Amino acid sequence: MTLERFAVACQFFPPESNGPANRLGIVADRLAAAVDTHVCTVEPSYPVACLYEGVEVARLDECIAPDVDRLPAFRAHGGVVSRALREFFLSRALVRRAAKVQPTVLWVSVPSMFLIPTSVAWGERAGVPVVVDVRDLTWLYASDSAAFQRFPRAQLATFLTRWMTESLRKAEIILVTNQGAAEVLVEAGVDADRLLALPNGISREKFDQLRSVAESEPGDRERLTVTYCGLVGHNQGMATLADVAERQPGMDFTVVGAGPELEGVRHEVDSRGLRNMRFLGQRPWSEIAEVYRHSDILFAQLRDQGSLSESAVPSKIYE
Repeated sequence: MTLERFAVACQFFPPESNGPANRLGIVADRLAAAVDTHVCTVEPSYPVACLYEGVEVARLDECIAPDVDRLPAFRAHGGVVSRALREFFLSRALVRRAAKVQPTVLWVSVPSMFLIPTSVAWGERAGVPVVVDVRDLTWLYASDSAAFQRFPRAQLATFLTRWMTESLRKAEIILVTNQGAAEVLVEAGVDADRLLALPNGISREKFDQLRSVAESEPGDRERLTVTYCGLVGHNQGMATLADVAERQPGMDFTVVGAGPELEGVRHEVDSRGLRNMRFLGQRPWSEIAEVYRHSDILFAQLRDQGSLSESAVPSKIYE
């Protein structure tokens, strides 16, 4: 494998601050320190594009080592099938844009699972090795979900699993974040010799910021505050936090973040009349340290859901 020019294709990238963006920001920076590196991504839109109005994205891109090329923002709306189709065409567009820099290695990152087959297919035609960073086993989550247990979605989930597995077998290197993910892929038929571990983590700058929070003196508060920061989605099971808030009226609960389940959780909290649970919405990383400083307990969980609970290690654990 000739390490002359890397192209990195991904859906999430800084200034977005979710787990995939944080990981790719660090990876691209390290790659650019060693080889010519080009990042092909989209305009920031997680969780919604309006959060980045007024942000000088082009100027931020110019301040980092890799060259960054962006496609229009992805709008994550619509039903399961329509969103899947739009994600597929986005993945194909990202790979085609990455191909224009004539890379000697193409690096793609999941959770955008359609980047796996589109990149591998292009790599086979172009004779370019493909590195697949499997941060999330998103196609297996669909198989485990109750929404995909009936025809025809069950057949669709089975097809996705086979398609992704066959594509991964053709990748040069497959990176996983933890041993559980490696075991799941090997059991599915992926060659163990192609697997390498690249755990999640955070940058030194963020680590130093968080360490200052950990070393600060606790405040004089009469009520304990429990805080969740991150995606409010199905797999996070935020109804659990609402249950605890209902049982512990003497404690305060704060949710920082956005996602597809946010409105449902809000409605649940309102319908129960819970006055001790509040939602701050999405907040930039620059404000998270202060949120932590006013918290006594940081909450994180994942649903017990087949392959998800076997292999996933939430990146927020490191934050």
